[in-house]
Amino acid sequence: SSPTGSPTSSPTGSPTGSPTSSPTGSPTSSPTSSPTSSPTSSPTGSPTASPTGSPTGSPTSSSPTRSPTGCVYPAWVQGYDYDEGDKISYNGYIYICRNKKGCDEGSRIPGEDNAWILEGACTPT
Repeated sequence: SSPTGSPTSSPTGSPTGSPTSSPTGSPTSSPTSSPTSSPTSSPTGSPTASPTGSPTGSPTSSSPTRSPTGCVYPAWVQGYDYDEGDKISYNGYIYICRNKKGCDEGSRIPGEDNAWILEGACTPT
């Protein structure tokens, strides 16, 4: 099909409205000249609590402990620095760390992460 008419030298539509010289809406409420609330009470002259002279206890353990199930391998401890080949017990089973970078990341849970290989069930000692 072909165009219906020849081009014109000026647009055929007219603008929708002229700009105004001032805003059309009213401003929102004016700012206040002073704060709306009073300050809180003054600080005290000295701190209320003093630190203790020394720590209250020592760390519980820095190495794995014997498994409560009676396994000959230590119980798995989350966050402990395990190396490739280390054997641990977890939930009644024996696992071997097979990850060359170790199995010490907190998310590497035996039985849930392939960094640990299931070797078998624990046997009481």
